[in-house]
Amino acid sequence: MTSSSNVLRHRLAFVAALAIAAFANAQDDRSPDRDGPAPPTAPTRPAAGKDRDEAITQSRRALDDELVPLNFDDKSVEDFIPIIVEYTGKAVITRNQVPMNTKISIRSDRMVTKHDALNLIFQAFRLNSVGVVETPEMIMIDALNISNMSNFQPGLILGPDADVSTMPEEGQIVTKVFRLNHAKAADLADQIEDVKPEYARVSSDVNSNQLICEGDLAWVKRVQRLLDLLDVEPFLDVKTQTFRLAYADAQTIADIILELFSPSPNAGASRTSRTTAVR
Repeated sequence: MTSSSNVLRHRLAFVAALAIAAFANAQDDRSPDRDGPAPPTAPTRPAAGKDRDEAITQSRRALDDELVPLNFDDKSVEDFIPIIVEYTGKAVITRNQVPMNTKISIRSDRMVTKHDALNLIFQAFRLNSVGVVETPEMIMIDALNISNMSNFQPGLILGPDADVSTMPEEGQIVTKVFRLNHAKAADLADQIEDVKPEYARVSSDVNSNQLICEGDLAWVKRVQRLLDLLDVEPFLDVKTQTFRLAYADAQTIADIILELFSPSPNAGASRTSRTTAVR
């Protein structure tokens, strides 16, 4: 009887040891492998870049899905301000230079959402030389001209990764940075300068090969479409190669090559006279 009890106790102890070992292994599998103490958890930071840009227009007051008519006949800028305040829930700040009595007309035969109505109102402002900048806290309205562009601060700054083609707020004044992959920023800045509106500004950063455009979002979209077509690999791949001359004078050979490939109409006569002189 004693022998049977001892065998039973040994078996129970063995089973218990296996269970403890299995539980320990399961805990090790769920625990991350690391040496030393666990690293501190990094504090969370607000989203940057595209998420921050989208948060500006999404910071408007939550609107219902009710469709509203969009028919205004000879309304002044001041007449639109209560609508902007109601639809956005933000403070509206205007400067004394704003032509408040400018008459604006918007006519549409269809109903639109309140969000779309706001975007159309801002576009109507832009067409009448009135600029709008929207931030998470306020909306600033000022006369739209080159001397007032610096007054639209703090404005919306869009980085190189922001795709403006999907943004509907075409009436807003923004600053957009374009990163170029092939073309030189200074060269394209000169081309864009010829087709930009009077109130817009464009500059280039040579070090990062980026363009900086300040203007309404509709114009910035046009710039993005132009850059998609112009920022391509060069048609002629120019290479520089050095030739070492053993006997001839390098400057003399360089002058002959320039004359041979010169587009000047006198180049042929120069080559003929040179050939006659050599003979």
